[in-house]
Amino acid sequence: MSQQLLLNRTDDFPLTMIHPPRRRAPVVSFIQEGWDGFVKCFSENLHLYRNKINNRVRKIDLDTFTGFELYRYNLSLHDEESFVPWGRPQVFFALHPPFNPINPVFEGHAIKSGFTYVVDVKLEEDRLLPHPYPTNCTNYTAKEENLNETKPRSQEMCKELCRSEFFQQCIGCDLGLTMSPAVHSFCHQSHRGCKNSSKTEQELLDARRTCLMGCGTDCLKLKYPYTVVETENERNMETGLK
Repeated sequence: MSQQLLLNRTDDFPLTMIHPPRRRAPVVSFIQEGWDGFVKCFSENLHLYRNKINNRVRKIDLDTFTGFELYRYNLSLHDEESFVPWGRPQVFFALHPPFNPINPVFEGHAIKSGFTYVVDVKLEEDRLLPHPYPTNCTNYTAKEENLNETKPRSQEMCKELCRSEFFQQCIGCDLGLTMSPAVHSFCHQSHRGCKNSSKTEQELLDARRTCLMGCGTDCLKLKYPYTVVETENERNMETGLK
């Protein structure tokens, strides 16, 4: 019941106060946890796939910028979303490049109610040159006018799509994507052998290998190293809340 309510609240966002105000709705994705569980994620500025929409980047003039805070969020969960019969409710957050998927349960930070978290982020990038230069990288972020299929925006996402295609053809469900746009493709039991395709398992493995070989090194690789400082909030004497 808890997960069904969580799934149906796709229009909700558990952040009651956001600064600066949002111009676009967050990207909703789902991460499978075990055969019967999943985690619902809300992402800002997530661009795993290429499209014909120009990216909108918020520019900050560092010569006139005098503040120290770029974004601020207040987190508020619905009561039914906090109900976890097998354990305590938990929220995770993670900062990562917009072109790469991530599982915040394993790669993020667990946060607690009644605490403030200050995150100090550094922006780093590595740039390589495409063919005919020796680095022979792939420009995954190039805009394409005639785009009629799903295209990845990073080498990591390219590899995930190769694995996703393999599993869907092989067993009829998806074990390849970290952040899935829906839950209907999740696998709910273990499988042995490829019984969902007219092709042999070796043919599908060969196709996956060829696909993976086509996932070149990123020409632009973003890195967001960050540190987190946790501070306990003072208790309100009237309400008793932090």
